[in-house]
Amino acid sequence: MKKVLSVLLCAALLGGIAGCSEIGSSEPPAERSETADGGSLEPPLSEEDWEIPLPDFLDEEQQALYLRAREVFPALSGDTTNIDRLFGGEESGESFEQDGSRYLISTGRYRQWADFMEMMRSIFTEEYIGELTGAGTDFPVFFERDGLLCYLDAARGSLPGYQGPDAYELTGASADEIFFNLIGHYEPLGGGEIDTESYPIRMVLTEEGWRFSEFHIAW
Repeated sequence: MKKVLSVLLCAALLGGIAGCSEIGSSEPPAERSETADGGSLEPPLSEEDWEIPLPDFLDEEQQALYLRAREVFPALSGDTTNIDRLFGGEESGESFEQDGSRYLISTGRYRQWADFMEMMRSIFTEEYIGELTGAGTDFPVFFERDGLLCYLDAARGSLPGYQGPDAYELTGASADEIFFNLIGHYEPLGGGEIDTESYPIRMVLTEEGWRFSEFHIAW
């Protein structure tokens, strides 16, 4: 049934692959943090999360997935301490040295490795999770130790001059894939005309539902 609905959806999408979108859905539904069968969605979303402009070529379920990826991605794109800072962790937790690098043991919502991976698998493809966590490499970014989530102590600054809100441009769609660009806006140092930068995002339809196989944030 999902495949049939997706075919119909993407047929409509293909008819309108032009221009950018800064318009989101109007009224948020009452139950944004639960699945149809009553299970919880991670990370949970607040009504405030839905106030940003969203890609209007995505349906409500896909928009929710986008928001959940957007919530957790600051921890997955260089500033690993956000996995605790954004999700109820303590400022300073236990740490250890491994292969010359400093690692922290999570104290937040996803302290348990199983909880972290369940959240990740509900948003991203398995292959992309491996890329984001550094699985199988000599210097993993996120990994399991004694059942707990451990992560490399790393940080990055935000992109200078970032100006919200973001825009979106649909670039392709099929029954089981959606491609679009996230368009960030940046004010040059010293002022001047606003610059834009495009970041590709890809969604794929898996047996478990839609997942991201590539994602970016603009700041």
